Amino acid sequence: MEKQTPIIETKRLILREVTSEDALDMYHYLSDEEVVKHMVECQH
Repeated sequence: MEKQTPIIETKRLILREVTSEDALDMYHYLSDEEVVKHMVECQH
């Protein structure tokens, strides 16, 4: 049985697993310099 990620909802926020349908929205906000300048670069 595959474990599902729970969906957490508040009045202002919905946290859920990312899906392929989110790709275009993610592309738009990750293309915005004002957004990405505040993101921490992930070190691997």
